[in-house]
Amino acid sequence: MSNRTKHAAMLTLFLGWFCFGCGKSPSEPAASVPIDCQKFLEKYFDAVKSKDVGKIEEFSSYVSPADSADLPAGSADMLRETKRKFAADGFERMTKEFGDFKSYSVLSVTVKTITMAELVAGKMQGLASLVGTHAEIVCKAKFSKKHSALIRLHLFKDTPESEYSIEAWQYQADLIQ
Repeated sequence: MSNRTKHAAMLTLFLGWFCFGCGKSPSEPAASVPIDCQKFLEKYFDAVKSKDVGKIEEFSSYVSPADSADLPAGSADMLRETKRKFAADGFERMTKEFGDFKSYSVLSVTVKTITMAELVAGKMQGLASLVGTHAEIVCKAKFSKKHSALIRLHLFKDTPESEYSIEAWQYQADLIQ
C-alpha cells in the first residue's frame, strides 16, 4: 500500500467517523415519541425508579371489556391478578439482575390503530387483537449493576382519550453498551 493510499484511507475513516456524529445532539431523543406515549413512559419509569411495585402492577393489569366479556364470572379478576403478579415478579427479576434504574432513552416507537373492520379481517385470518391503539416502544434503560438493558413495551388503549396500559413487555441485556 502506498503512502497516498494509506492517507486517503485514514482521511476517509476520519471523515466517516466525524460525519456519523454530525447533527446529533446527546440531548435529542433517539425517536419521535407521541405525547400520550411519552406521558406513559414518564409515569412508568418514575415507578421503576422509585421501585413502586403497586404502580407497575397497575400499569400491567388491564383486562379489556372485550376480553372480560368472553370470560366466566370472576375470571377477569383472576386474569388481572395473574397479570399483576407477573409484572411484580418480572420487575423483581430485572432489578435483581440489573440493579437500580438510572435513566432511559427511546430507540423506536411504532403506533397503530386497529379498527373493528381490521379486527374482523384479522380474526378471519386467524389473527387476534384488540380494537384500539397499540404502541410498541423500545427503550434503552441504564441501570447500576449492568450498564444497560433493552426494554420492549407493548402498550394498548381502547380510545384516543384513555390512557395506555401495558399489554406485554420484555427486557434483555443490551449487548452493545
